[in-house]
Amino acid sequence: MGDTVGDSLRRVAKGAAIFFIGSIVGLFIAFIGRIIVVRYVSPSQFGVLSLSLVVFTILCTIASMGLPEGLTRQASYFLGKKDLEKVKAVFGAGIYLSTISGLLAAAGLFALSDVLAEFFGMPDVSWTLKIFSFALPVAMLNRTLVSIFRTYERADVKVIFSDLLPNTLRVAFIVAMVILSMSFYWVVMAYFFSIVISGIVFLTYSLRNVEFKTSESVFKYFKILIFFSLPLLIQSILGMLITWTDTLMIGYYLASSDVGLYNGAQPLAGLMQNFLASVSFLYFPIVSQLYARNQLREMGRTYAVVTKWLMSASLPIFLVLFFFPDAVLWLLYGEAYVPAAYALRALALGFFTHVMLGPNGLTLIAAGEAKFPTIAGFIAAVINFVLNLILIPLFGITGAAIASASTYATANAMISLKLYKDYKIHPFTKNYVKPAFISLAVALLIYLISKTLIQVEGWMLPVLFILFVVIYLLSLLFTRSFDQEDVMIMLSIEQRLGVDLTWAKRVLKRFV
Repeated sequence: MGDTVGDSLRRVAKGAAIFFIGSIVGLFIAFIGRIIVVRYVSPSQFGVLSLSLVVFTILCTIASMGLPEGLTRQASYFLGKKDLEKVKAVFGAGIYLSTISGLLAAAGLFALSDVLAEFFGMPDVSWTLKIFSFALPVAMLNRTLVSIFRTYERADVKVIFSDLLPNTLRVAFIVAMVILSMSFYWVVMAYFFSIVISGIVFLTYSLRNVEFKTSESVFKYFKILIFFSLPLLIQSILGMLITWTDTLMIGYYLASSDVGLYNGAQPLAGLMQNFLASVSFLYFPIVSQLYARNQLREMGRTYAVVTKWLMSASLPIFLVLFFFPDAVLWLLYGEAYVPAAYALRALALGFFTHVMLGPNGLTLIAAGEAKFPTIAGFIAAVINFVLNLILIPLFGITGAAIASASTYATANAMISLKLYKDYKIHPFTKNYVKPAFISLAVALLIYLISKTLIQVEGWMLPVLFILFVVIYLLSLLFTRSFDQEDVMIMLSIEQRLGVDLTWAKRVLKRFV
């Protein structure tokens, strides 16, 4: 069991290293751009931009029809059979379908932009959606190209063209427009240009590095891709509804400034999910292989260790966001966004619940249980809508945040209970629980002391974050909560990044 689990975890770590570092850098760049925009435009204008981007993202997801995931699966299947002509045929079918779907979705968004603006009571949403409609086919093509390179396990391509290039271009355009004191219209154009230019560069790179010509008929793979991808589309839509229902309903019930406030807080809490995304890229195929070999114990152990890593990485961020949300918002966005503090606290709790239970949905799907996560997603989407319907009129954006947090907790609890009931798989080992409990207790004590004796200000947050990291690491050491796999993963990181971690490995081995 040990060798199998160790090999699985090393493979996850090697794939996640580039993915994680690249996505974090990309997220940081995007976050810098968001802060500049928030400080440059009014909350009402930021609300219009945020709502337009939500509609754009939703339409991209629907128009994709689940094709990115379906394409990767089908192409990987034929690649495993060493049938390269069929692999290229699937690639071609995916390109054709995403292009057609993207053009139709773009036409629909342009035509309905005035209706949507009237529905939300925000006239400026009309022209912003018209602009974004022209970028929609490019965004669709980008998703398809990422799935093509994912077939070959090229996480570096995804990082470069989905995380780094568009975010860097966007920030560069935004900075230039701020320096030139340009209007809100040009801020919107900065987002548009970053999508289109990065898409053109990505397409050029793909044409030079991927062979698309094939002797197979591309069109006969349309049906294969569509029918396989539609169930994945249902899951994507449900996840999207859970993610964006709160923003859309805030736009309906409240003012555009409230949308801006909420969308200042939501991405902060969502930072924790980046750790989950970084390991999911290779975790899913690896645990699928373990299940295929009937290695359920190894599968459960891999899930438990990966989830512990996710919780460990997310805990310090959660503690800062949960205990000091007002200081975080003041530091990053300014005093105008401090009213979103309670919403940020609720959202942080909801997202942390998601991360602390790890890739439970992917583990179920790897075990052939694709139907249950869809059912759980449907129930969660209904709960989310009902709670938003009740809580937003009563508590504003805080009500929306409570609805989202409750939804994440409910959906993940359902999936984790199913995972434990059917396969006896759960993440709550003693090495997971002990340091987490001690760290939470100490953090609560620090919070109570700070509320009594001092006023925590923005400049103190980096110190608090480092303090929480140190507290968690010390709790790991003194409770001897390191696993053998932690040493293995450090070896993988050392080999991948070329960093000498001998001293750290020596310390770990004393406490395993």
